[in-house]
Amino acid sequence: MAESKTKKLIGSHIVGGRKFRVDAEAGKKVVAIARGYIGQKEISGNQGFVNPTFNRKMYGVGFIKGQPWCGWFGKLSWKEGGLFFPMIVPGSAMLIEMSLNPELKPFWVNKPEDILPGSMAVFARYKNGVRKSNGHIAVVEKCEDGMLHTVDGNTTGDKQSREGNVVDDKSFDLKSAWTRNNGLRLMGIYLPIVEDHGEK
Repeated sequence: MAESKTKKLIGSHIVGGRKFRVDAEAGKKVVAIARGYIGQKEISGNQGFVNPTFNRKMYGVGFIKGQPWCGWFGKLSWKEGGLFFPMIVPGSAMLIEMSLNPELKPFWVNKPEDILPGSMAVFARYKNGVRKSNGHIAVVEKCEDGMLHTVDGNTTGDKQSREGNVVDDKSFDLKSAWTRNNGLRLMGIYLPIVEDHGEK
């Protein structure tokens, strides 16, 4: 069996002149952080958040009133876990395009055996096989028995739907997630990375 990509990511990779590395332990911390926010609700219409502390934290990472906030929730979880989030504005379409960035490509995986807890799952919305401009971002909890388990912002308690107003956990069947022609198609996974301050 071929060695998984994550096991080969020993050492650092340069992104924007800085060194970064995969950190599986930090990823586990991110999962605990994200799960701690399950149940947090938005004010209807993406107008902010009911809980004042969560509201302050979301605005603190850049949330803008009226915007979808799944990506901002992912950024908050990664920031609190000490991870490097590769975007200022965490739009899912922009994250997908960054998969083409040769500096970030080492941290972008698309095989179940490479997925680590705390990774960022990036989805694009498809209709009749055509990719649309919007999508979704979620924090990976685990990949197990052919299912991708995530913690999602801007979602709903209905496990079959993405659109919503709450932080909740979800599950996606990996057999269909990569090839879905209608709904959310999984585009790839960003591994949890931290800046490497070790000796060059």
